[in-house]
This record gives sequence, structure tokens and C-alpha cells, in this order.
Amino acid sequence: MNVVEKGAVGDNSTDNADLLQALVDAAEPGTVFYFPRGIYRLTKSLDFSGLSNFSLIGEVQTARGIYGATIIGAVNGPLIDIDYGTGAGTFRIYSLNVANDSRSGGTAIYTKNAVLASFERVSSGGASGIILENPFHTSIHNAVLGSIVSEYGPGGCLIVDGGIGTSIDSADFMGCDDALRAAGPFTLYGSRFEVNVNGIVLGSDATGQAAPAYNVYLAGITMEANDISINLRDCEGCGFAGISSQGSTNAPSGQSDMGVWVEGGFNNVFAAVGMGGTYSDTAMIVDEWASNVHFANSAGWNGFSNGGTSWRIDNATTTQHAGW
Repeated sequence: MNVVEKGAVGDNSTDNADLLQALVDAAEPGTVFYFPRGIYRLTKSLDFSGLSNFSLIGEVQTARGIYGATIIGAVNGPLIDIDYGTGAGTFRIYSLNVANDSRSGGTAIYTKNAVLASFERVSSGGASGIILENPFHTSIHNAVLGSIVSEYGPGGCLIVDGGIGTSIDSADFMGCDDALRAAGPFTLYGSRFEVNVNGIVLGSDATGQAAPAYNVYLAGITMEANDISINLRDCEGCGFAGISSQGSTNAPSGQSDMGVWVEGGFNNVFAAVGMGGTYSDTAMIVDEWASNVHFANSAGWNGFSNGGTSWRIDNATTTQHAGW
């Protein structure tokens, strides 16, 4: 379904909310909504919760990397709402930019109970970019996740709350409070975190309340100019490999604070993890409440000349192996 042929106008001023909602409400499961190049304004949430299977496809981006289609609006809540309640549904979002520019806590895309859903070549922005609540084998590939609400948004670029089998790869996380906040299991590969207050926060749910992350695996991650690169509030049985971080004065606060901060959890392994650059506090720190933390071929180095330290271990169950 070409939404322009149905009356939508991508001129960055026409309100398309009612027209698009009517199209969604009348659509059959399996409908593909195609958005030609343009900026489609909404003044209210676009609700897909009653459509169990659909796709949102934007015109393929240009060779210069500019997304061809954008859905934008200022909504107190999700701009795109895919809440399957106690049921479940599936969808695909491809080559689309979704931006909620509400100044009071809007979310670009909210999903609940998504099954085998996928995001590819998607850019999102808002106080929160994408929230995945209880996802089942949902994937995010080649995405740009950031904040457009203010210089640094109050929410998360991506929030994973529970579920199983979420996979993320080739994603860029930029300019958020919590770039990636997660409770529950997921995998993350080949991604970048830059200029966030917190890069990766494990052990907090969508509301910021404590909830354990477990069976999390991260590899091939680069991080730069975050206030805190990795914060393990409560991570259980998590693995980190091939991760590098550079602390610098380009961080949101004006100076990176910590590289890896293990606050709690147990049975976590770091292999080939390196924290370098400058940190006002500590490059690598393990608090007394954490247990059975293992480092192999990993290192923390702090070039900050005004009191910062390279590493600090405050419990007796942390082990350090070759390369520390």
C-alpha cells in the first residue's frame, strides 16, 4: 500500500495522523505500508496494536546515507505504538526514520510482545528511541539510535525489557542518557556508542527500576566519549569480549567518569576488554556487591592526571588472568 496514493502528504507540515490511522485500522494482516520519500507529520500516536502482521517500508535511502522517508511528530507517548497486550504479533520496519520531538518524554517506537519482529536500516529519536517490552527473537540491524529531544535525552536510545532472543548488530548509539538499557537476555555485536551519559546499562527496566539482566553477550563493541561506558547494575551470567573504550573530555559532562563499573550481579566474564583514555574516577571498578567477576586479557588504563585511577577491586571473588 503506497500511502501517498491513499492521500498521505510528506511535506513536513500536513497532519497525516487520522488518514494513516484509518488505513491501519482497515488493513488486513500482512499489509505492507510503503512511504515514498518525504517527511510525514503526525499529531497523535499511530497505533498498530490491532494489526497482528504488517510491514513499514520507507523509500530506500540515497547513496549518501540519507533516509528517504521520515515519520515525525510531537507526541507524549509513543509515536508508533505496537502494543499487543496479552497477545502477540510480528512486524518488519525497514529503511525508515522515526522521530518523536516531544519535549515531555515521547518515544519513537514502542512495542510489546513482538514475535520474530525486525528493524533494519532504521533511525529513531526521541526521549526514548525504541522500547522493546517482552520481545521474542526480535532483531535490530544496521540502525542509528539517538536522541533528538535535547542535546542529551532523558530516556534511552534502546530499551530492552525482558523477553528472549533479542539480537542487535551494526548499530550506532549516540547522544542519549542511557544509550542501551536492558533487563533480560540479548546479544549485541559490532556496534558503536558515542557521547552518551551511560553507554550500556544492564539491570534496569523500561522505567529505570532495578531488574536483572542475564545471559547477555556483547562482542566487537567500540565506545568513545561516554560519561560511563558500561554499568552493570545487576547482570547475571553475562559475557563481554572484544570491547574497547576511550574516555575523553568530549563526554557529555566534559570528562568521562568511568569505563567499566560493575555494581552488582555474579558470574560475569570480561575477555579482551580494554578501557583507555581519561576518566575522572576509575577505568575499571568492581564494587563489593558483585561476585565471581572474571577478567582475561583485559586492561584498564587511565591517563587522567588529577586523581583518577586505572582499576579498583572491592570484593574477594574477582579473578584477574593474563593481560590484566
